[in-house]
Amino acid sequence: MSKFSEHLEQCIIDSGMTENQLAKVSGFTRSYIALMKNGMRVSPDAGKMMKLIDILNLPPYEYDEIWSEYIRARMGDSVYEKNQAVIDFLESFNNSSNISIRSSHRHEIPDIKTVNNRMDLEHLIKAVMEQEALDPKGVIRIIMQPDAPVLGSIMPEICKNYKHLRIDHIICLDHPPGGGYQKDELYNIRMLKFLIPVIIFSNNENYRIYHYYDQVASHFSSASLLPCMVLTNHYVINMNASMNKGVIIKDKEIIEFYDKLFRELKQECRILLEWIEDKENFCGFFDFKNKTENVMYTVSQQPYVGELKMENPTKIISYCTKKGLRIFAEKEIKEKKQENDSGSVKGNSRLLLLRKLLDALKHEKYELYFMKENRIDFPKELHIYSYGLTDTVFMYVSEKENIKFILNEKSFTKILHEFFRDFMKTPQVSSLEESIRYMELLIDELS
Repeated sequence: MSKFSEHLEQCIIDSGMTENQLAKVSGFTRSYIALMKNGMRVSPDAGKMMKLIDILNLPPYEYDEIWSEYIRARMGDSVYEKNQAVIDFLESFNNSSNISIRSSHRHEIPDIKTVNNRMDLEHLIKAVMEQEALDPKGVIRIIMQPDAPVLGSIMPEICKNYKHLRIDHIICLDHPPGGGYQKDELYNIRMLKFLIPVIIFSNNENYRIYHYYDQVASHFSSASLLPCMVLTNHYVINMNASMNKGVIIKDKEIIEFYDKLFRELKQECRILLEWIEDKENFCGFFDFKNKTENVMYTVSQQPYVGELKMENPTKIISYCTKKGLRIFAEKEIKEKKQENDSGSVKGNSRLLLLRKLLDALKHEKYELYFMKENRIDFPKELHIYSYGLTDTVFMYVSEKENIKFILNEKSFTKILHEFFRDFMKTPQVSSLEESIRYMELLIDELS
């Protein structure tokens, strides 16, 4: 029996309701409910399951718990964990603030050669990086995993406020893509999640991330001697993986030696992401991909309406939210009403686009699915375009930031593409039929 079936059985017992009573309200048969309680069935009908759980009148925390157990039982452990890791990664964009951060505090570089505790080592790293950031020709080279706490506390501020600063960051990913290691894929997604705040705050090709593959657990084990490093034009800090012991060197000859070693390692690495600097390059990338791929997945709060030609060979599968679609549809109406004191609106190109979108849906050249906002907190600033297993384009557009980059690391893009391919089958997404019905109602309302 799964954890879900055991929990469901206990909740039914606690509710005092019979299987016949539950069957009448939920739409399941009594025998099917019994099979689910015994762990012999997991219903694929999320709507009926939601009704069944609603009837049990559970407190909010227990409702969320049994719903998560239902999704896990329906998908299977490995698929559920991978999908949840992707959702956590997508939702992590919400944690990136657009407020400019500039600390007035400056860390002083102590006159020491060795450090034997985490607090002093983090202080030392911050002091050395701050000093290098003040140099108009400053360069910082880092060999460190993204989940190191010191990077999360200092890198966003450095990247946000010192755009001139060149930062080369080398990270280690677990095993090459295609190795079939579930735990490695989850580890790599988690590493990318830690990098997102730094990427958003940098918004600059001066921050470059390089990656190579290895067995991370053994490569960064306690037996390894000082595998991490921060290198500037004036200092080198070599430290262990636990980030509680390190040495600091300011000898010019030794710094040059470490710089040579860093450049040799960088030559063996690949770039993790490619910045898109201007609109022309971005559109060119889209045009090229549309000619070479049969399906393009788009994910954002609002629907993708860039390519709705019936003769277009590329099929568009778009995920958005009902709220985002309504905002898209009503924006022009609100703007025109503000301009026109009479309150009348003559012509609405957004409404014409919605009709064109609905026509494409009915002709099966376009598919639109609504993400359920109570199931996934998709960031309103984020836009994702996936073109198969090799390239995923990210746009993060807010009042203060306009960031575009291509993620071209194959294990990430493969996971994301597979997630978007199967996203329509998950309970976090409404059906295609529901999208068409909602579109028709919205068009009638706005007409």
